[in-house]
Amino acid sequence: MDTIEQTNIEPTGSSEINTTPIESDISTEEVIPESTVNEPVEGETTDVTVQEKIKLGEKEYTPDELTDYVSKAEAVKAEQEASQYQPREMAVIEQDLSKITQNCQADYISIQKKALAKIDAFVDYENPETGEIQKGYKFNYTPEQAFDHGTKTGDWSAFVAYMNPIDVQEFLADKGKFEAEYSGKLEYLNQEKAYIAQKEAKKADIGKWDSHITTSFKEDPAKTHFFNKVKEAFDFDEQGIKNVSRWFDEAIALKNNQAELSTANDSAKQAMMNSTITGQRPQGGTKTFTRAEIKAMTPDQFIKNENAIFDQLNKGLIK
Repeated sequence: MDTIEQTNIEPTGSSEINTTPIESDISTEEVIPESTVNEPVEGETTDVTVQEKIKLGEKEYTPDELTDYVSKAEAVKAEQEASQYQPREMAVIEQDLSKITQNCQADYISIQKKALAKIDAFVDYENPETGEIQKGYKFNYTPEQAFDHGTKTGDWSAFVAYMNPIDVQEFLADKGKFEAEYSGKLEYLNQEKAYIAQKEAKKADIGKWDSHITTSFKEDPAKTHFFNKVKEAFDFDEQGIKNVSRWFDEAIALKNNQAELSTANDSAKQAMMNSTITGQRPQGGTKTFTRAEIKAMTPDQFIKNENAIFDQLNKGLIK
């Protein structure tokens, strides 16, 4: 609290000092600089949460970064799927093709009329029989015939022969613009139509495959598996399937027979290895086999020498 001296002026002209204490508006509290408010004090914890990073490959990501990455990847995938070709119904394609074809024909007729209107197809000539001057075509064909010839063959030389150079340039420019506009549209629609037709045909073909496989091989899981793989690559052919099925059986039988033969040969060779029969060595140039040689033989080699081996075995010559 401050003490302020207040002077009271008396009417007599004398002055008196008043030392009564007066309250002041000035605060004596310490002012804290704004920059220090809410600053963390050493030893105290803050409310800031540090996200733990997850290592993927050679990089580390926070959960928020991974979430953002996944969102962007899903957006890119959705955009790619939207931009991919989506097969349309055949009726829709046919409708577009019909509309484009009608517009094409109308514009082609318009180009024809425009070009024919600029042609002066006639010339004056003297009739040799009457001597009179008559009008006739410049060539031995009409402009309409020349235009039709150009449409069918792509050779427009006869038609442009009827035109002056300036009109020729304009006609060729109109024709080029027309072809650029419609050739791409018609080609795309025809390709799309062929693609859908092919897909529908294959769908029907797969239906034939499935019906045949279910009926003919329902108790044969090996053939069911085999033909379910084959059906995607080949068109259905009932006689062809019967042939392949027979060859399949022959291949399995051959494999089983080879396995049985190999087992029989191994058993025979093992019996020889265990035999204790002894006897005299045969005279002449016939090779006498040893147990080690017989054991190392392939099935084909054993079959080839089977008679000699058993003969030697019975005589006790194999050691």
